[in-house]
Amino acid sequence: MKAIDTNVVVRGASGTELRDAATVPGVIEEVKSKGFSRQAKRLSLTVIEPGESEEVREVSEAVNSPTSETDENLVALGKERDITVVSDDKAVQNLCHILGISYEGFMDEEIEEPVEWFFSCKNCGNSTEDPERCRRCGSGNITRKVREYSSG
Repeated sequence: MKAIDTNVVVRGASGTELRDAATVPGVIEEVKSKGFSRQAKRLSLTVIEPGESEEVREVSEAVNSPTSETDENLVALGKERDITVVSDDKAVQNLCHILGISYEGFMDEEIEEPVEWFFSCKNCGNSTEDPERCRRCGSGNITRKVREYSSG
């Protein structure tokens, strides 16, 4: 069994590729909102709500990951069921990599090394923990940047 992300359904996974596939309720909602309900039905997905996703959320916050609750639930499903997560979303792959969960890309290559994100002021260049405002200059012009992951 594999846990599949929205992009796998939307980009056209065939039933033979993923006969034994599962996903989380949020993926089904995303698929429906994008008008791809038929693809989801064709895959006959098993929809599972993961029991615990707190560890995934904590890691996501620690690396300032741009993942959604649905993304984090999908990663939690992979961890809980010990199954491969299939996604082209690099932030999802990144969480899987850090947490030791098997993952693979669908149409894109997988990441090779994990990363973490930090916030930087576009005005003065200061690194900041606050995604809304720079403590040094007060600017609200903050951007998310990427750097190599350090587990410490």
